[in-house]
Amino acid sequence: SWATHVDILSDKIVAKWKAYLPKMTYPNRIGTHSNSAFALAFAIDFARARGDKEFEQALIAKARQLHLGDKKAPAEWEPNATDFFSPTLMVADLMTRVLPQREYVRWLSTYFTPQGINRLCEKPVVSDLTDYTIVHLVGLAYTRAWTMARISGYLPQGHPLKARFARTSAQMYAHGMDQIFRSDYGGDHWLATFARYAEEVMKANKIKH
Repeated sequence: SWATHVDILSDKIVAKWKAYLPKMTYPNRIGTHSNSAFALAFAIDFARARGDKEFEQALIAKARQLHLGDKKAPAEWEPNATDFFSPTLMVADLMTRVLPQREYVRWLSTYFTPQGINRLCEKPVVSDLTDYTIVHLVGLAYTRAWTMARISGYLPQGHPLKARFARTSAQMYAHGMDQIFRSDYGGDHWLATFARYAEEVMKANKIKH
């Protein structure tokens, strides 16, 4: 009965997605709620789970349009002060759903810079767990964990980022878990969902935590 009621809402959301996609000219590369790569990735997962091929293909086409030409993403500028998403990792995570593996490896080879990768592998500094926006950075540790886990799982054996992202994914997850139970209401009301999803993605990609 819950599914029946939720389907009413999901059908409304899908209809709005289908109406909006043709009008979507630019991506939203923000580190918070309205990040478009995050939205596209979850929408693709939904379309595949529901078997909605038309919706899936429209989402894939839009992702390719928006991000296939991305090169030398300035990940060394991350994070912003209140990020709970890494804009660059969210795009790389999205494209694992969009590109065949060989094409993905070619795309990834020009997407990140060495400086950017080094920056992404640094644990976010959370100076005040009681601040309602600074605590977002605990969530960033979890989203880095799940995006790196998925990217690592999609890369072929021997790719230099496969082992590095797998190792960093586990470190990011542990960093989040070290702080989540001290995050006050600003983190308590949402961080558990990020932790749970990160755990699922890591498990699916055989990353121990």
